[in-house]
Amino acid sequence: MHSEEIDRLAALDRLCLLSGKAHPVLDEITALAAELSEWPIAAISLVDLNRQVFVSKVGTTVEQTSRSASFCTHTIKNKSPLVVENALSDPNFATNPLVVGPPHIRAYAGFPLTQSQGWAVGTLCVIHNEPASLSADTRRHLTRLAVMTIEVLKREEVTAPGLRGLQQSITAERHRFIQGGAVKKGQSSGRSA
Repeated sequence: MHSEEIDRLAALDRLCLLSGKAHPVLDEITALAAELSEWPIAAISLVDLNRQVFVSKVGTTVEQTSRSASFCTHTIKNKSPLVVENALSDPNFATNPLVVGPPHIRAYAGFPLTQSQGWAVGTLCVIHNEPASLSADTRRHLTRLAVMTIEVLKREEVTAPGLRGLQQSITAERHRFIQGGAVKKGQSSGRSA
């Protein structure tokens, strides 16, 4: 594995978003992406070592896919938007399992979620089950939504370590409290003996 991929995965790990918890702001961005594109599926995906996880999605129940089949892997690799208007006629995707089988992707547009350090950790993407295109204006708007998504992710990155630290402090304090209670019980029973 290249050092750049190791650094990208470390940046992704710092986000702490692969847990499956709800993210209302991301859900609003995803819903807006679907409305702007007028495509039935929109998602915010994060791509880790072996899989792509949808941390927010509209129009699909799929939670994750393998990284090897992921269109978003191509988007993050190139760190630039990827638009596929007809996956069946695109030699890079015509035999992709997500094209020849469910969910039968025919059109895809992905916009990289690139952090300030330059690591593309995922995408804001829209998907159609029929060949389709996006206007230049819509592409521009989706690019802006991807930038907004990164801002939300930055906030998560800043708060996640703080929340982890707080959780560790609470756990340590709970341990001390339990230990202290056990010591006091031992002391009180020692006094009465």
